[in-house]
Amino acid sequence: MTAIRLDFTVLWDALTRVASPSDAELIVRHTGIVLRTVDEYAGQTQRAYVAEQQRMHDEASSVRQGLIAGLFQDAQPSDERLSVIADGLGVPLAEPLVVAAAVSEDIPALRVFVSEAERAGATVFTHHLGDTLIVFSRLRPLPGSRLEKLGQRLTTLRIGLLTSESGLRGLRQSAATARDLARLLGPHEEGAMTWSRGWARLASRCLLEIGNPILSDVVAALTSCGEAERSRLEEAVRSYLTTGNIGETAATLYCHRNTITNRLRRFANLTGVDPLVPEQAARLVVGWA
Repeated sequence: MTAIRLDFTVLWDALTRVASPSDAELIVRHTGIVLRTVDEYAGQTQRAYVAEQQRMHDEASSVRQGLIAGLFQDAQPSDERLSVIADGLGVPLAEPLVVAAAVSEDIPALRVFVSEAERAGATVFTHHLGDTLIVFSRLRPLPGSRLEKLGQRLTTLRIGLLTSESGLRGLRQSAATARDLARLLGPHEEGAMTWSRGWARLASRCLLEIGNPILSDVVAALTSCGEAERSRLEEAVRSYLTTGNIGETAATLYCHRNTITNRLRRFANLTGVDPLVPEQAARLVVGWA
């Protein structure tokens, strides 16, 4: 573009070289024609360049999307196929990947994040898995960089979020899990649904889908006591399952340690599920998730 715009200087020098003093008025009056001609040619060249650049980008994007689609279509791609995809995407095969998923009304916010991350220099890949937008990236930001701040903001979005520790090999399964986590978010919940936050709720949903009521016997057993006692017992057990410490539970509920111990024992006697036994407590954690 710089070379083309120098054409004006070349043309102007040529005109003034062959012109006589009497041509001065004519040259000045038609300078605009020369300038417009050069500018229009420069504009045509620029538009052609931009169009070709966009075509190349679209072609590269199409190839990239084809490689990504291959990861999700093939349940068990060969190592050779995975290596080809990794090379095409420019991602080390075994490097861990951050995987995020958004559904329905939460998709636009994730798209905005992708645009901002790309402007900040990150390479972000996207794929539609049914009604879900899947996003994955290496996202290895330098401390204090804009990418690090964006990575922190990612946790504030309403998405399913986890890490594919095995990289591209585990991407398909990680994306499916991230989608399931995203679907756990209630209408008024905020922030990312991570594995640590949502595993119990996800397990509960899976058990319910196969017809396992999980805590039907516990619910039936608690009906034998009054509403007030039932509320106190559940409050004590839920708090204890959160802290795992009788002292902290007592402090949280403003009770004496012995009161909490008695309530936990009473709950175990009524239901047959002892919150102090991890294997039995797991049922409560999942059932109340």
